[in-house]
Amino acid sequence: MASERQPNLQLVERTGQENSVHRGRLMTAHEVSREIFGSYRPPEWVRRNVPGKISFGHSTVMWYQKDVIEWIESLREGAVR
Repeated sequence: MASERQPNLQLVERTGQENSVHRGRLMTAHEVSREIFGSYRPPEWVRRNVPGKISFGHSTVMWYQKDVIEWIESLREGAVR
């Protein structure tokens, strides 16, 4: 019987938690369309125009909720000036 080798695991204490930012939940184009734009913009528009998308494979793309909201706010600030 072969001896099973136990992995050498160590607990590493993380520092610099201030660099870790909670960006909200990941949202699909349908969720961004419905929940942030109130269905005013279709999911296809979200996929083409909203920056910061994260690709998970061939066709799955998602956005962090906070990133989308901050992008919209930046557009509003640019329009006010």
